[in-house]
Amino acid sequence: MKKSKGDIKVRWYHTGKEQYHPKTLFIRNKKNATIIAGAANFTKRNLADLNLETDIKVSGPSNKKVMTELNAYFDRLWTNKDYTYTLPYKKYENKMTRLETLIYRIQNALSLTTY
Repeated sequence: MKKSKGDIKVRWYHTGKEQYHPKTLFIRNKKNATIIAGAANFTKRNLADLNLETDIKVSGPSNKKVMTELNAYFDRLWTNKDYTYTLPYKKYENKMTRLETLIYRIQNALSLTTY
């Protein structure tokens, strides 16, 4: 977020004991849109084909029904139209210690984790 100079925005899904785990990627501009959704996590391991999971890709004009419905769903969650769905990033921002950062970097370099 810092490197994007404010162009990337992050919100947390407001949950209790459950998780919000949609595994959906939605890319849209004025003309076209793409939805990638399914079982796969968008992690380094999955993107490098280390976990074999299934997704579906739907591409087409941004004004098609499936694209406008997904956009409306996203907008409803992001802006909290009917309920408190999402919370600001600062609410659960994780300030890692230097030790936690070192452990993360070692785990990531050695592929000891799933992220």
